[in-house]
Amino acid sequence: MEFSNRTLAWLVLATIVVSMFGTFISLNKLNGITALATSNASGQANVQISSQTVLDFSIDTISFGSGSVNGSSPYQCNLTVNKTVGQVDGTVVSAGGCNNFSSTLTGGTLTLVNDGNTILNVTLNFSGNAANVIGGGGGSVPLPSMAFTVAQNESTSCTTLNTTYAGWTEIQNTSGWPAYLVCTNMQYIDTSDSISLGLRLSIPSNASEGVKTLYVRAQGTG
Repeated sequence: MEFSNRTLAWLVLATIVVSMFGTFISLNKLNGITALATSNASGQANVQISSQTVLDFSIDTISFGSGSVNGSSPYQCNLTVNKTVGQVDGTVVSAGGCNNFSSTLTGGTLTLVNDGNTILNVTLNFSGNAANVIGGGGGSVPLPSMAFTVAQNESTSCTTLNTTYAGWTEIQNTSGWPAYLVCTNMQYIDTSDSISLGLRLSIPSNASEGVKTLYVRAQGTG
């Protein structure tokens, strides 16, 4: 069979059209397959923060030094240190028949600091009282006395400072370690996290010689 030139031309044209149509369809399909793929992945970072209860004496010792008490009226020596007179320069106020006791303290009076990250209620305990720590007194000689006071070193250290103990409070004659709740909600921010503890001692002239030691324990509970 012989084809004319016109027939051959139409066949070639038809072939080109079919080929282009097939190519177009193929490209559309390939475009759906070869488009940029997306993928999601996730990671994480963890940190665990723990509560920490740390109540510490930044100044933990008061030493009134060595001395004696006159054997004549007023028959006693009174030694006082607190925030008002002793927090900055450690000044000891003495009155009565005091001989040779220290007039200054290193650092100042006892100072409690909340060094943790928990708000605390602070209770003070004492190992004894004037009768069993200092002793003496009786007759014309005044009885011994041992009292404490508390104050805030920054005005917002305690939500409530127990005003009962803002004045002088005699350490009671009770057995064990008598407890005193002095500060409610003690803060832990550095600018408002400390209180001071002042002491006042009255030593009779007939108190027995030797080292007299009072231990103070501070307990913080959340």
